[in-house]
Amino acid sequence: MCDIGIVSFNVRGLNTPNKRHYVLNLLKKIKGSILFLQETHFKQHKIPKLPTKYFVNWHHSCHPSSASKGVVIAVSRTLPLQVLHQYSDTEGRILLLEVQIYSTKLTLTNIYAPNHGQVSWLLNTLDQ
Repeated sequence: MCDIGIVSFNVRGLNTPNKRHYVLNLLKKIKGSILFLQETHFKQHKIPKLPTKYFVNWHHSCHPSSASKGVVIAVSRTLPLQVLHQYSDTEGRILLLEVQIYSTKLTLTNIYAPNHGQVSWLLNTLDQ
């Protein structure tokens, strides 16, 4: 198994091309292997292309009708990732990927909790 760099950002919206370009260039400089992005603000049927040569595997959880919330897990092209199972909630707050990297199975989870009542929200979510 190789070293895996994990980067997490609250991007506060990626709907403008200029901001997407800025964030993707910043992420390229950091050189993480796995990205966790929160608050992407994509609608489920209006996810823009996120073109980058370095990150080729993009997985989204978006709200179906509101451009709020939203989480992404992106994986570098240099990491041999096989997605075994994917789960996303209907609110665009949770994305869970069961993956295999080389011969190791992992669960990658990206969660964007509400601004208020995070503990009770998380406990209710985990009980479901």
